[in-house]
Amino acid sequence: LTATPLQIAGMVNAIAADGRFTQPYLYEGLVDEAMEFTEKARQPGGQQVLQPRTARLLREFMQASVEGGTGQKGKPAHGGAGAKTATAQTGKYVDGKEQVQSWYAGFYPYQNPKYAVVVFAEGGDGGGTTCGPAFRDIADGLYGLGLAG
Repeated sequence: LTATPLQIAGMVNAIAADGRFTQPYLYEGLVDEAMEFTEKARQPGGQQVLQPRTARLLREFMQASVEGGTGQKGKPAHGGAGAKTATAQTGKYVDGKEQVQSWYAGFYPYQNPKYAVVVFAEGGDGGGTTCGPAFRDIADGLYGLGLAG
């Protein structure tokens, strides 16, 4: 790997935030017995790393991937999303078949994104087919918990 899932999440976050990079962190908070979630405080700030126009174009391309491209299997039921799929060669073979790394990196919801989510799998078939459904389930779960808007 030349980029970690957390680094890819940072890139996706910058695209979703009009080019402004904020250091990514693992989602952290508490869930009580009633399944109520309380998020710990976030770090403010960030640095402009892309022109806002460039970030908007990338968001549109990523939305197109989810709506009609390789990212369709990750399309959430509500709120829309933008994503980039990827499949990386590893040079490792099992029974004559190369074991690849599959990625699905996206933001949710499409309008006013709140989350950058990266799904990574070793030995999958491709980013959209292997990891897309997990992204969709995460986005749908956030929506179901009332955390999407």
